[in-house]
Amino acid sequence: MRKGLLLFLMSALPLGVAVMPQTQHITPFTGTWKLNLAKSKFDPGPPFKSFILIFTPDGARNLDLVAQMVNL
Repeated sequence: MRKGLLLFLMSALPLGVAVMPQTQHITPFTGTWKLNLAKSKFDPGPPFKSFILIFTPDGARNLDLVAQMVNL
């Protein structure tokens, strides 16, 4: 019984690895970051109306950054 299970697992492992999708480089920064105006302080000057940062992996070991800012 154990020999059959071991043979099954040994044959299924390479197939499972080959079928797994390729994941992109993900860091703790990957994703969308939105400014929380209630928890933010701006000194000097007026606060932003909105501020969003979007970090996306570019397929290599780099991140693309898109910043969207709206001033009052």
